[in-house]
Amino acid sequence: MNGRVALCLVCLIGLWRPAGPVRACGRNGEPEPMQPATIGPQVIEPAAPGWGWPINLGPAINSELDDCRPSITPGGDTLYFQAEFDSLTGIDIWMSIREGSEWSSPLKLGPEINTVYGESKPYISPDGRTLYFVSSRPSGHGGMDIYASVRGDSGWSQSFPLDPPINTPYDEGAVSLSFDGKRLYFQSNRPGGYGNYDLWVSRKIGNDWGPPVNLGPRINTSSLEWFALEEPDSSRLYITQERPGGYGNLDLWYAERDGDSWSLPTNAGLPLNYYVSCAPTMTADGRTLYFGGGRLGEGYGALDIWMSIYNEMATDTLSRPRRSVTSGGWEKTADLPGAEVVFSLVENDSGAILAGTYPGGRIYRTGDGGETW
Repeated sequence: MNGRVALCLVCLIGLWRPAGPVRACGRNGEPEPMQPATIGPQVIEPAAPGWGWPINLGPAINSELDDCRPSITPGGDTLYFQAEFDSLTGIDIWMSIREGSEWSSPLKLGPEINTVYGESKPYISPDGRTLYFVSSRPSGHGGMDIYASVRGDSGWSQSFPLDPPINTPYDEGAVSLSFDGKRLYFQSNRPGGYGNYDLWVSRKIGNDWGPPVNLGPRINTSSLEWFALEEPDSSRLYITQERPGGYGNLDLWYAERDGDSWSLPTNAGLPLNYYVSCAPTMTADGRTLYFGGGRLGEGYGALDIWMSIYNEMATDTLSRPRRSVTSGGWEKTADLPGAEVVFSLVENDSGAILAGTYPGGRIYRTGDGGETW
């Protein structure tokens, strides 16, 4: 993977996160300028069950260049992701296999999938037999199109574009499937939406995909909607979007199922949005979330692949030890009996938030920037 060119094309919108500067790729592949995030007053309660602090997948997966848009097989043993290899072939799709607790060296998929036109945004179907991705090949229907390749006994088939009405002369991309394989979500700028790019869903009718339906004004806004992912039990929809009220330009949100529709989204908050949270993917047990993102000075490149594990039990707020934290420093470390806690200071209009993690769970505390915690 050495020698890959640092270019992410349209993989992620750049933004700045409150606990440190973030650099990510813009729509044209160039790093976007860092911009301040606006955080309103917040009340942080003792940590409820939820997603743990993100863990970097390490140098076996991540390089000094950009690695993003992961998709994990339901059993959590194979990871597909996009990365830049060289300036001639553009973005390609790679895979890595879990070997015990380690990931193998990534392998670039063959010419049945990767071409000189650049392939990105992979998504593996729940049965592990169909790989969806996005390409601008001239064999498509115009713009960016969704392609698929089916794995058989002899390997991956020659990839093909999905038929209309999924693909159109407009852009289609960022595909995902429900875990029962009956609903296909994707992003498009086709007419009939509410803004820039909207999220759409198509339902399986026999062996074909039915007419796409816009997810509606609860989910879509006049800003950018990037990606949607159903939880395995279909009770929650995770959305990557630029909805106002987040921690930056692009945040991870979730909506609860409301009959045949979805509730208004809620921001996933800390710790997921401490990093740039983009294009999440989840194991079939609903306990491990993978996503692309990064913070300047952390990880191995501008964009890395991270994972977060769901905590079933609520955790207590910090009672000891007491440690002085000032608004002049971002990272502080304190020791709990038998564990290390790494804290990050996030300033806002009402004072500051101290966010920390330790092996037993997460801690959130609020207070003035110069007080003792």
